[in-house]
Amino acid sequence: MDAISTNVSKVRELVNNGEFSVWVADNPVLWFVTENPPNTEVTEVGADKSHGEGGSNSCNLYAGISELVYMYQNVPLFVGKKYRFSVDIKILKVGSLRVIENSGFTQWPSVNYFSIGIKTFDFVALSNSVTPLLKNEFPIAHDITFDNVSILPIKNKVWIYK
Repeated sequence: MDAISTNVSKVRELVNNGEFSVWVADNPVLWFVTENPPNTEVTEVGADKSHGEGGSNSCNLYAGISELVYMYQNVPLFVGKKYRFSVDIKILKVGSLRVIENSGFTQWPSVNYFSIGIKTFDFVALSNSVTPLLKNEFPIAHDITFDNVSILPIKNKVWIYK
């Protein structure tokens, strides 16, 4: 008998507009943004662009020294289920991207990313929602471009014997 692994169900992306394809009034739709232009800004740029360089479908966090900029959204979860968070950092000109959990439950530790690439971590839901907050690490200046922010349930595998 050979055993093959199969996924039970399709996976549905839980972060809305995590690919940053929809913007209104210079903010990504379905994201809460705190900024104070021109000292701090969340702007749409291209994947190969940094602050003020234009483009589309990626997000740039920019903050001067001693300035704070952040963005977040509420994501529904099921308590006890395992999830994977990921973000694709395209340009990190200066500073770092900090990802914290902002719903009042410590569902994952605060992480700082200091390099480009796809960054992931897994966590188990402790509440029925999570609030990933992406921000600069105050008080350092920042210029960071990223996209594909994602939270996906980690699928269980079923072993089928033939």
